[in-house]
Amino acid sequence: MMEVQPGRLAQTHATNPRVKDFGAMMVKDHGEGMEKLKRLAARKHVVLPDSVSTHQQKEINDLRKRKDGNFDKTYVQLMIADHRSDIHEFEKEAGQAMDSSTRLFAGSSLQMLRRHLDSANNLTHLVGLNNIKVTPYPY
Repeated sequence: MMEVQPGRLAQTHATNPRVKDFGAMMVKDHGEGMEKLKRLAARKHVVLPDSVSTHQQKEINDLRKRKDGNFDKTYVQLMIADHRSDIHEFEKEAGQAMDSSTRLFAGSSLQMLRRHLDSANNLTHLVGLNNIKVTPYPY
């Protein structure tokens, strides 16, 4: 959800067309990922949260207030940080989760998450974020 909601905002608030396209990719890919996760959770009788955390909602609300190129910069920074965190968590689950279907889901999601991080890193110079440390992941 943390990628989908800001992705929708990017489609309408971003000034750079590539940032808008990135937002559309977030909505599509993470929307599909959420559906897979919901099916897995239903099979395991796990109830998923129906909203983002309070901290994440605060970040989304802050993003919503940004205007012009400032939105683009903030959005790209948020997506880089979010995907770095996601990759770390998914790598951990892919290797250590007790349930094999959870390990499989996490492992199969990593390629998409890494591709998204690469795409977000590629946007840094377009939106004027020259001071962000780009951390590529091995494939």
